[in-house]
Amino acid sequence: MYCPSCGQEIPDPSSFCMGCGRAIQVVAHPGVRPPVTALTASPRSDTKALFRPLTWALLTILVLVGWYSVNRNSATGAYRGPTSSLLRPFSKPILSGSVAVSPMQVQYWKFEVTPTMTNAHVTGSFHATGGMGNDIEAIVAEWGECENWINGHHGQALFESGRVTNGALDVPIREAGTYCLAFSNKMALLSGKTVSGDIVLQYSVP
Repeated sequence: MYCPSCGQEIPDPSSFCMGCGRAIQVVAHPGVRPPVTALTASPRSDTKALFRPLTWALLTILVLVGWYSVNRNSATGAYRGPTSSLLRPFSKPILSGSVAVSPMQVQYWKFEVTPTMTNAHVTGSFHATGGMGNDIEAIVAEWGECENWINGHHGQALFESGRVTNGALDVPIREAGTYCLAFSNKMALLSGKTVSGDIVLQYSVP
C-alpha cells in the first residue's frame, strides 16, 4: 500500500507512514478486524519521552554541584555564611563631633550588635582637650563590663586607651549583644574635658 499523505510505499497494513510519520486510517471491512500493531506513539513523542528523564538528571546534577560548592568547607569550619559579594556594608555613627565630659564623670554611648551583622567593628579616632593634661580615658566593652568600669570596678574591656590626649581604635566585635563606648574624666577633680572625634560602628549584612 501507499501513504495517502506522501505517497511512499509502506507495508500493508500499517498504522503510520515510516516516511512522513502520519497516522494511516485503516478502513475495516465488515467481519474483518484491523491488525493490531505494537507501535502506538509517533517518533516525536518517543523523543520527548527520552529527553524528559535526561533533563531531570541534568537539573539534579546542577543542584548537587551547587550545594557542594557552598558547603565544601563546612566540615573544617571555614564556611562563615554569605560570601562578601552578597554582603552590604553599613556604618552607624557613635561619636560624631564634640562632647563635654564633666569632672569626675563618664560620658558613654550604648549600641547593639545583632546576629545578622557580619564583620562588626568599632573604628575611628578621638582627641581630648581641657585641664592640665588634655587627657581622657576611653574604653569599648560589653555593656555589663562597661557598667563595672563606669562604677569604678574592674571591667573586662575589648579596648582600653589609658590616659591619653589622642587615640585611635579599630575594635572587632565577634558576638551579638549590647556594647558601649565610654570616655572617663574621673581623674579630674575640677577640670572638664572636651572630646572630639569620629567613631562609628561598621558592619555588613546580607
